[in-house]
Amino acid sequence: FFNHKHMDNTMVCKFEELDKNNTRYHYEYEYIRMTLIPKIFSKINPGMFSKPAEKWLAQFKEFVEKQ
Repeated sequence: FFNHKHMDNTMVCKFEELDKNNTRYHYEYEYIRMTLIPKIFSKINPGMFSKPAEKWLAQFKEFVEKQ
């Protein structure tokens, strides 16, 4: 659960072992509260909130694969 003065959201992360050397990372997130301004922006540009999550996942993948 993450909260901010303008919105709250939940995120669930799970790891699934595919084989000895591969793991799948699943995530689900949901915005459960938004004030007026973020709500308006989410209607105008729905990707505005999903793109940061995709960026964080790409950075996490890069970090893990370097280990």
